Amino acid sequence: MTDTIVDVTADTAGAAADSNPTAESPRPNPPAFQGKSTPGAGDDADPPETAEQLRPEAEPKTFSADYVQKLRSENAKLRTEFRDGLAEARADAERAAQEAADRSRHEMAESIGKALGLIEDDKPVDPAELVAQAEQKRQQAQAAAEASAARARAMQVELALYRAAEAAGVDSGALLDSRSFMARVEGLDPGAADFGDRIAEHIVAAVDANPGFKRPAPRTTPARSGGDMSGGNGDPSGQEEYDVNRLRQLRTESREKGRAGGGVTRGMSTPVPPDWVMS
Repeated sequence: MTDTIVDVTADTAGAAADSNPTAESPRPNPPAFQGKSTPGAGDDADPPETAEQLRPEAEPKTFSADYVQKLRSENAKLRTEFRDGLAEARADAERAAQEAADRSRHEMAESIGKALGLIEDDKPVDPAELVAQAEQKRQQAQAAAEASAARARAMQVELALYRAAEAAGVDSGALLDSRSFMARVEGLDPGAADFGDRIAEHIVAAVDANPGFKRPAPRTTPARSGGDMSGGNGDPSGQEEYDVNRLRQLRTESREKGRAGGGVTRGMSTPVPPDWVMS
């Protein structure tokens, strides 16, 4: 009964307040909301949980060992094919570079061959044939150079023989015409330091073996009166023997003093450098 009276009184007081708008009465603050919000209760309410969120977490997906092994095999196969393809591409590039270099050398050889007159303009070029022709040309040029050097060396030997023989009173023409003598001296080197000594040794040995290489003594005019009227040739062994002996002496002195020691003497006083040796 008491509860009913309180409620009626409260309702009556609320109605009186609403009927008197001028009355200022403080309104109590609404109590704070606690607990879960009700759907549609207001804009600030939390959204409801979806079915996916309410569903329990799914277990991680697993694969069979055979499937994993298959993937690994395919991956290894792809890596192998990639390496093989890369190696083949590299080999193709090297082969193309080599072919380009061969073509360049072929064209250069063709240009050189045409410039040297080894090949004709309208004739296809065979590199092997071009190399053979170039080698033949080189051998011919080398042979010509060697022959020219041999001729020059022979001329130097002959000139040295001529001067030495004339200085020693030996018939230089007879020596140069002697095949056996020239065969012995043809191997001498005009550039050697002992070339002059070797020439002198061969001349002395030739005169000792064949005195006919000595130059004949000049004829003497008989005196008008008195003396020998036989018109003989005089002593056939005087001047020639003296010159050959002098050549031996010059060779000995040259060996003792050396070629750098200056000239030697002919006779008793006249200095004579060894100019009969061609330097």
